Amino acid sequence: MEAKNNKKTIWAWCMFDWANQSYNMVITSTIFPAYYVYYTTNQKTHKDVVKFFWHKYVNTVLQTNILGLS
Repeated sequence: MEAKNNKKTIWAWCMFDWANQSYNMVITSTIFPAYYVYYTTNQKTHKDVVKFFWHKYVNTVLQTNILGLS
């Protein structure tokens, strides 16, 4: 059994958390918005209007509002 408050273990968890947070930030701020806009734009008419709960929104506005609510 490992001793409590082992400095190597604490450092390893700090590095894991740092790396994991940067990965999540890149996905949610750069890759996901491009993916979302691509799939919510009508490819035939190139319109960017999305129906959500019986209302019409511009897809980027809807994505920003949902991200803000989350």
